[in-house]
Amino acid sequence: MGAASRQRASRATPVARGARAVRLGRAPLYGLAGRGPAGANEVLAILRTELDNTLRLLGRTRIGALDAAAVRKR
Repeated sequence: MGAASRQRASRATPVARGARAVRLGRAPLYGLAGRGPAGANEVLAILRTELDNTLRLLGRTRIGALDAAAVRKR
């Protein structure tokens, strides 16, 4: 996914298109390096909150409810 994976909605897009997993990038590693396991957990909590917000904006209540209709084609 590259740089686009740093945008919050772009983590939901591959899942909506059928992906079973999405890379989180370096963010958890930066949290780990800066504050140890607690820092990594904080980063993961932030990413989870961003995903939850994206789901709400798309009108979905869970990640399993994402489908191709939830994303715009380029």
